[in-house]
Amino acid sequence: MVTLIGAVHEAVAEDTDIAVDCHWRYNASDVIKLARELESFRLLWLEDPVPPDHVAALKEVHSKVCVPIATGENLFLFAGFKTSSPNTL
Repeated sequence: MVTLIGAVHEAVAEDTDIAVDCHWRYNASDVIKLARELESFRLLWLEDPVPPDHVAALKEVHSKVCVPIATGENLFLFAGFKTSSPNTL
């Protein structure tokens, strides 16, 4: 993946943001290694590095890398997250 992201980084304009979606395919230690290798590309974020119900793993990843982490959109569907009031939008 590092080679692929490196090629994308070289191919796009310097002011183009790059985000990487991991699709929950990693455990904490593997995604920490990956994220550290990707830090030089100044990613906009690393999305869903671990499955949404692995909160402890997500916390570990977040605490050990400099790449911003994006997650949460699937908490309602897969982890049973409930709001106290319905969305009124």
